[in-house]
Amino acid sequence: MPDFEVLIIGGGVAGLRAAIAAKKAGASVALVSKVHPLRTNSAVTAGGLNAPMSGDDSVADFAQDILAVGEGLSDSPVVNLFTREARDEVIWLDRMGVPFTRDDTGKLALRRFGANRHSRACYADDLTGHIVLQVVYEQFQRERIQLFSDTFVTSLALDNNGCVGVTAMQLRFGNLDLFSARAVILATGGFTRLYQPSTASIGTTGDGHSLAYLAGARMMDMEMIQFHPTVFPGRQGLLITEAALGEGAEIVNQNGQPIIQTRFESREKLSRSIHQALQNGTRSASLDLRPLGKDKLSKRFPQTCELVREVAQIDITKESVPIYPAAHRTVGGIQTDADGRTSIEGLFAVGECACNGVNGAGLLSGNVLTEGLVFGRKVGEAAAAYARSTTRRTSPTTLSMTSGGASLP
Repeated sequence: MPDFEVLIIGGGVAGLRAAIAAKKAGASVALVSKVHPLRTNSAVTAGGLNAPMSGDDSVADFAQDILAVGEGLSDSPVVNLFTREARDEVIWLDRMGVPFTRDDTGKLALRRFGANRHSRACYADDLTGHIVLQVVYEQFQRERIQLFSDTFVTSLALDNNGCVGVTAMQLRFGNLDLFSARAVILATGGFTRLYQPSTASIGTTGDGHSLAYLAGARMMDMEMIQFHPTVFPGRQGLLITEAALGEGAEIVNQNGQPIIQTRFESREKLSRSIHQALQNGTRSASLDLRPLGKDKLSKRFPQTCELVREVAQIDITKESVPIYPAAHRTVGGIQTDADGRTSIEGLFAVGECACNGVNGAGLLSGNVLTEGLVFGRKVGEAAAAYARSTTRRTSPTTLSMTSGGASLP
């Protein structure tokens, strides 16, 4: 039976960052993922990641923008902690080799999108999530952390004092394994693939939510789901980053007239505006990217050009793209504190499956990757400290398992 001090479930940016932090803190660590880490949902975050990097921005302004989008439901101390530490994680990524786009002076280029009042999103064209995931995975490999890929966790193992491990199925062979751990971190992402259409990758099916709920963990704000406004309305759920709006793209009706005058609104407000316009007689809504010009589109949004051409058979340099809001991110989730502790002893959660209070009722555009990095590091360190401070509890071989996740393919 594999035995580790810290066991991470989920191989996206949050899970990988937690694994790296726990290993650097001195714990024996393993990561279990039902897909290879480079195929996780973190790769679809195209636009950038927020941090107060410029002279006209500040930690306080960043925090105020998060609180405004959260509609007063965010936890201010957690928001302040997050905004203070965001910059350090971007600098870490830069030092680890992320090829961020730079301005003419060689500094990190910044773009503004969503309800951010400043340009604060660092980016790598429109491939940010894909590239960040690659670099964080490289650092994960460098730490020689054991990876169990293509392995689906079916249940948490509990004793009277808390979580002591998991059972998991090897998807290639159907074998069930027991994993013993002093601390388990759920980093399994959201559940918006349960919607149709959705921008999420095919594996984003709420596995961690199900495991935690069936084990008796407290959940929080599960009704809070974020919809993305600029999605091609086919079954594929092709997301076009709203960073294009910040560069000059427009949301227009069938006559080419703008539906929305201001580009820098939250995703919730943009989605409601599009829906209301369609209810009021506008027959269609489209994203017109032609104002950016062919050169800027090919330079700043190469992936967008390619994906829209392949999926929608549309040349965005010549015609607008039909759009409609689609399910994008889970805002609520497993209730945790800032260090990822859940209501179950020894069980931690981080990333989109967790709800630590930073987002309240809404998620500020550009925060997903930064949250995964900041809280991934913090939760990994907290889990390692917990594992070192606790004694070995009951072995999972003597316990009945909580049935979790079986209903979610």
